[in-house]
Amino acid sequence: MRYAPFWILLFSMFLTANACRKDVEEVRPYPVTVEELNLFLKQVPDASTTTTFQFSGLSDDKILILPGGARIFLTDVDQLFYSTTTTSPVLCSSCSDLEIVVTLANSKGDILGRGLPTISPENKLLESHGMIEITVSCGGTPLKLLPGRNIKVQLPASNTQDGFSVHEAEFNAGNFVGWQNSGQEIFIADWPDGFGNSISGYELLISNLGWASCARPVSGTGNQFCTSLLPNFTGLNTKAYLVFDGIRAVAPLIFDDATHSFCFPEIPAGYPVRIVTVGKFGSDFWYGQTNTETGTNPTVLPLQPEKEDAVEILGYLRGL
Repeated sequence: MRYAPFWILLFSMFLTANACRKDVEEVRPYPVTVEELNLFLKQVPDASTTTTFQFSGLSDDKILILPGGARIFLTDVDQLFYSTTTTSPVLCSSCSDLEIVVTLANSKGDILGRGLPTISPENKLLESHGMIEITVSCGGTPLKLLPGRNIKVQLPASNTQDGFSVHEAEFNAGNFVGWQNSGQEIFIADWPDGFGNSISGYELLISNLGWASCARPVSGTGNQFCTSLLPNFTGLNTKAYLVFDGIRAVAPLIFDDATHSFCFPEIPAGYPVRIVTVGKFGSDFWYGQTNTETGTNPTVLPLQPEKEDAVEILGYLRGL
């Protein structure tokens, strides 16, 4: 028995030494699956929201008409684009493989699924009356708009309002940062649908290819808004959002390690909203949703996600 303390001491020293080794892999209580969630959410938008136009030797002005009535105007096409590898104009009339891909994100489910929440780079909440992405390539080489050139876009809207301007999606190392106000005013317009009827909506000028939004700040003042989940739901395996009812606005709730909650710094008061969370553990998906109203005081609302079938979750998100 007199040797027992020596072996206990030796065993303790062994454990301490291994705990300090940098090559010992840390065991996590949950897998890191946020990238899997991002891929999962990309299944939310319907494939029909993307339309591809292909031309060989486009030389005349062209109006591209999308399902639903949106229109894109291409004018003076030989002085419209340039290649990312040279500043010289790319002549559309000489391009035998001109491809224009147009994607719309009009629903809150589309906005969430495409990772384009309606916030500014300064984390100010916006509302959108339509998002559109235009990409152009010639023979597979991406093109840009020449400096000083614009593309006119008309987006249908059932309830037009004033105060909107063009916002461009800003990215940093491929990660969405927010919608930057370009300062370009948006106008209310009417145009024919080709069947003797008139369509009402917004007319905007886009000076850069990529994502653009018809957006404006959400009015009102508020405070921080948070939701708290069980300890095993973190920013490594869960995505959380505040989805507004009545306006097209989606705010991402970002995980805060200090408070173990998902938060957005300032949400205007007086709006009915839904907290929506999607989590993943191994092969299991978890979905949470609850309704509330934003207030003037800091809010931390608890939410209990439940295990759901992946197809069911996609259906919920598409219906937002």
